[in-house]
Amino acid sequence: LLSAFGARPVVLEARSRLGGRAHTDEFPAAPELGISGSAPVEEGCNYLHGCAEDHPLFLLARHLRLPTALCPGDLGGQYSGWESVEVAEWRDAAAGGEVIPLEEVMDVVCLVKQAVCGIGSIVAACKEAEVDGGAAAQAPRAPVPASLGEAFERAMADVLERRTRAGLRREARLSEREAAMVARIRARFFGFVCPLGRMPATALGSGSGGSACIFEDTEWPRSKGDLMPGLLRMVRRKLALASQVSGRPSVAEEVEDLGEDRLVLGGGFKTFIDFLA
Repeated sequence: LLSAFGARPVVLEARSRLGGRAHTDEFPAAPELGISGSAPVEEGCNYLHGCAEDHPLFLLARHLRLPTALCPGDLGGQYSGWESVEVAEWRDAAAGGEVIPLEEVMDVVCLVKQAVCGIGSIVAACKEAEVDGGAAAQAPRAPVPASLGEAFERAMADVLERRTRAGLRREARLSEREAAMVARIRARFFGFVCPLGRMPATALGSGSGGSACIFEDTEWPRSKGDLMPGLLRMVRRKLALASQVSGRPSVAEEVEDLGEDRLVLGGGFKTFIDFLA
């Protein structure tokens, strides 16, 4: 496009390959596992987010006849980001594939949300204690979390302890099933690009007043009346929409739902890079 308007762009790459974060690699064949041929795998981006008739990569995929598959989790409007993990059929592998009730899934979703809302408060309180020159500075205090992962764990421990003291939980630690769900939901919140242990504790900022209120409200979200029933109704509606969508890959000629996300298949993002190069 720049060249068409007379510009002479220069692309600088930090690596010895084109594409930057977009990188399609190849899994080799593994006959011992019943995998007879190699297959492409994305090591970077793999979605087209917010597809529309003016979305350049959506249009390029159509031009290149590159197959994509619709990701139904955000149909009818996004709830909390790309391909919301709440909009899925959750199963417990440790219990023989037992379906996890949606109410239990949303309880854990809200637990993670409450802990995330407390990260700013945890970090701010530690920093205030460090600079406080009064008597409070002589009392034992926790150091500033070394990473976002540590800050999240402290906030989660605080929420669990308060809920247990209030009689809302039997114990102040996660069950194995809860811990597995928290890890997956947390990754969708903010750990999908970089491990939490490598992100600074301040990555989410200092937190807003609204976030602090959610964190400090031990009975949240049930203290907010219709909030949990409303969340359940919304996710059930989105699950019903998702059940009507075929997951089969195809070359999309037009968008099915404005702003939809599509998973790039076929030759992957390498197809875009090779064409543009």
